[in-house]
Amino acid sequence: MVLLAALGLGAAQGPVAAVAQAGASFVVIFPEGSAELTEDQRQVIAGAVERFRSQCRRCTQIEVIGHAAPAEAPGAAVALSHQRAEEVAAELLIEGLGTDQVLVRAVGAGAPAVPDPKTEEEAARNRRVVLVLR
Repeated sequence: MVLLAALGLGAAQGPVAAVAQAGASFVVIFPEGSAELTEDQRQVIAGAVERFRSQCRRCTQIEVIGHAAPAEAPGAAVALSHQRAEEVAAELLIEGLGTDQVLVRAVGAGAPAVPDPKTEEEAARNRRVVLVLR
């Protein structure tokens, strides 16, 4: 399951298309315990790169923030979140960004999107990498 959240976009008015602003973000959701990218996830990453290049005039970097779910790999959450972030960063480099344009961070399970998930869908939102256009 891949979730793409384009946040921080200016609203389109009339014939003017929405323009990404610094702070716009994209979210890539991972299966439990995995850091492998699927083709769908690669398409989300490619979309972030396209927005970065074409619509975010003030952006100079993409910050890649890896997360793990609190119930996922206890004791290894930081390592898993780092592995996810590194996989996404590697894909950004394949897409043509320079190493100076990619900033990688891993936060483990310390910043859940859904602190107390009740469903699998909510739990999946914690297994993510967030790409923030800076």
